Parts: sequence; C-alpha cells; structure tokens
Amino acid sequence: MSEQDSEISKSAHKRLDKIDDTLEKLAVIQADLTKMLAVHEFRLNNNQKSIDQIETIMEKRKEELDIDIDKIYNEIKIEDSKIFEEISQMRKEQTARYECLNEKITKIQKQLWMYMGGLSVIIFLITHIGKIIPLFTVLK
Repeated sequence: MSEQDSEISKSAHKRLDKIDDTLEKLAVIQADLTKMLAVHEFRLNNNQKSIDQIETIMEKRKEELDIDIDKIYNEIKIEDSKIFEEISQMRKEQTARYECLNEKITKIQKQLWMYMGGLSVIIFLITHIGKIIPLFTVLK
C-alpha cells in the first residue's frame, strides 16, 4: 500500500469516526428529545385532567347556583304572596272601619238635621207667637 492509500484510509477512518461521533450525538439528542416529548406529553395529560376536573367542578357549582337561585325566587314568591295577603286583609279591615265610621257620621248628620229642624220650629214659634196665640183663641 502506498502512502497515499494509507492517507486516504486515515482520512476515511477520521471521517467514519466523525460520522460515528455525530451519530452518537444524534442518538443522545434523540433520546433527550424523546424524554422531553414524554415529559411534555405527561404535562399535557395532567393539564387536560386538571382542566376536566375544573370544568366538572364549575358545572357542579353552576347547578348548585341555579338551585339556590330557584330557592330564592320561590322564597320571594312566597313572601310576596304573604305580603299581598296581608295587604288584602288590611284593606278589608280599613274598608270595615270606613263603613263603620261612615255609618256613625251619617247618624250624627241625621241627628244634627233633626236638631236643626226642631230648633228652626222653636225659633219660628217664638218669633211668631203673637200671631199664633190668636189662632188658638179663635178655635175655642
């Protein structure tokens, strides 16, 4: 073999060594990338599980909130009914009181008019007594 062949052989050997080193580095990089992908996939799965749990919790809370809101509306309706019943009862009581007072006032007005009429008759008799007495004497 000649020197030239041996130099080519050494050069080829160096290239093969470099290729081997490069392949080893690529294998290490591939292993590292595989590990990184596994870690990221694990994290993504955990994040998705967390998101699913949060969504479930939020749905439960929404249902609980809807139930609470329905309860509050029902309580409001019940209280409104009670208030309307009390107002209706108060209105009936006030109407009864009004009617009672109206009757008393009407009686007082009747008595007042009777007194006024009686007083008018008395005043008339007193002012015209001189004309009325001769009428009674004529009738005798």
